[in-house]
Amino acid sequence: MYPAINCAWGRSCIYCAAGGKFVVAERRRAQRYRLAAPVRVEGTKGITRDISTAGIFFETEQAQRIGDTIRLSIDFPDATVHCEGFVVRMEKLDGKFGVAVELTSYAFD
Repeated sequence: MYPAINCAWGRSCIYCAAGGKFVVAERRRAQRYRLAAPVRVEGTKGITRDISTAGIFFETEQAQRIGDTIRLSIDFPDATVHCEGFVVRMEKLDGKFGVAVELTSYAFD
């Protein structure tokens, strides 16, 4: 096993001997689950794509700024989860935006 190094694009990489190249190391702290649930984000709506206890990725029509703290609510059939976190990534997706949020707190309602 080779040690992780910082690659040119600022991520932790590991050398893969089988492929003869460096690959990006997994950095997620918690297991992610694919889930399509309605999400409300400070004046706009969206749909989740995946979720974990540490973060969420959702699609929306409104762009978010990386580094901003946001509040969001995820609606489940029997409960609503109110979350707060900060935007760590944003990407364009077919006329919408994909937003990755690292959660700092959440509570069930």
